[in-house]
Amino acid sequence: MTLLTVAQRELLAAARRPATFRVRIGSALLAAVFAVVVLVFITVSGAGRQSGQFLFSALWWGVQWFAILAGTFLTADAISEERRDGTLGLLFLTDIDGFELVVGKFLGAGLNAAYGMAAVFPIMATAWFLGGITNGEFWRALLVSLNTLFVSLALGLCVSAVSREQNRAVGITVAIQLLVQLALPAGATLARALAASGRLPAGLPLDAIDWISPAGVALRSREFAYARAPGDFWGALGTSHAAGWFLLAGAGFLVVRSWREGGAPNRIGAVFSRIATRLEQGRPHRWTPPEVDRNPLAALFRRGRGSALLAWIAAGIVAVAAIGIVVSATLSGAAYTRAQTATFSAVTGVMFTLFRALVAWEATAFFGEARRTGALELALTTPLTDDAIRSGHSRHLRSMFLGPLGVLCCMNVLGAMAGGGLGPLEVIASVGLLLQFWSMISVGAWLSLAERRTLVATAKTLAFCGLLPALLGYCCIGLVIPPILRFWADGKLRMPLRQILAGARAPWQIVAPRP
Repeated sequence: MTLLTVAQRELLAAARRPATFRVRIGSALLAAVFAVVVLVFITVSGAGRQSGQFLFSALWWGVQWFAILAGTFLTADAISEERRDGTLGLLFLTDIDGFELVVGKFLGAGLNAAYGMAAVFPIMATAWFLGGITNGEFWRALLVSLNTLFVSLALGLCVSAVSREQNRAVGITVAIQLLVQLALPAGATLARALAASGRLPAGLPLDAIDWISPAGVALRSREFAYARAPGDFWGALGTSHAAGWFLLAGAGFLVVRSWREGGAPNRIGAVFSRIATRLEQGRPHRWTPPEVDRNPLAALFRRGRGSALLAWIAAGIVAVAAIGIVVSATLSGAAYTRAQTATFSAVTGVMFTLFRALVAWEATAFFGEARRTGALELALTTPLTDDAIRSGHSRHLRSMFLGPLGVLCCMNVLGAMAGGGLGPLEVIASVGLLLQFWSMISVGAWLSLAERRTLVATAKTLAFCGLLPALLGYCCIGLVIPPILRFWADGKLRMPLRQILAGARAPWQIVAPRP
């Protein structure tokens, strides 16, 4: 029996990594600290009656984001890494088939993520004692979280089965996640609105449009939606879970046909490869001698523009939403409805998260890849100084993302002002995004030098500099975390790069600043 051979290999490798146990302990500690902060804030603000509902919603959506990102950072490069290292063909020289390989990779990555989620579930249960949620809503939230993790991991493996390069595998996975998690629920909401206005014929199964989306299942699990249509929730949960099994089976089928160079599924991924290549290359740029003297690494930093293009697309979506709100408020002479407010908040929240993910990826990708290939060591043998390398990295990120960042913040404030007045939450969100971008520059650079895997560095940068401050933004503590992390990372980066590359120090090890 070879079904669990790859799973045993992956789990034994994970057991030797200290991060496997840190994830479980860190998840519980982080959730506990977050719960204490939220409860203290609610007590001080005088909203004690809503403490249970607010705490449960904040923790649950945090778990949902963790489950969605797990597929991107844990499995999107699981099989493609074996292909790059040349070990995928060696596995198929044994009796292992494609489905056994996929199941082994799934168990190796999924169990650790599931344990991290399980550590948060008891803290979520404290919200039930505080009131505001029902027993059924709590258990449905647990089911939805596990289903989201399952579908996300399966999606990452399916993309990794036909990919070779890490950045392309991650980019395609993120694009499909946005389609499944955002586009399908938004399309279903739009279709229902058109049907209510009579622009679509009655009798269409509009509620089933986003059944395949875990986000649609999550929205149906809330008590107000479940009480109205319980069968809709169970149908969506079953459909989404079946889609996860379909993705796993598809990954097993595709990896068997693509492990050889020039295999059949490579034609399937040819379209994605051509699109990714065009995004990465961009237009040629002629470098003049003064430009090269100012920043010799600029040519390497400027090779890719895909993240900048996606950031501008995110800014454009928020701009279209904000301008639409302004036009609607101007024509009607009144503030827009509660549904429009919720829609605009959802759009800005998702686009802000996409922007954070793009910045975290670009902040860690160059140093991580250069460290893995040895290009950074070669650069250090040239007359380039450490300050020139670090400043080139910082200038690259600022030139790529400052424009979209300004549009995102301005359009968020404009949409809030047109929709009924600028509140403190919109100001906190915009200022917080600026601080998060500022901190990701240094934190991403340090983690990409200290961590062995680029995806781990990206995930940590996004979690600690982006998602955690965003979740704590309502308590204003989220505005304090990014500056602290920035100063911490700047202290680490005062070390010479040769010393950092000579020995991988843990990110939390205290290092004396360079004299």
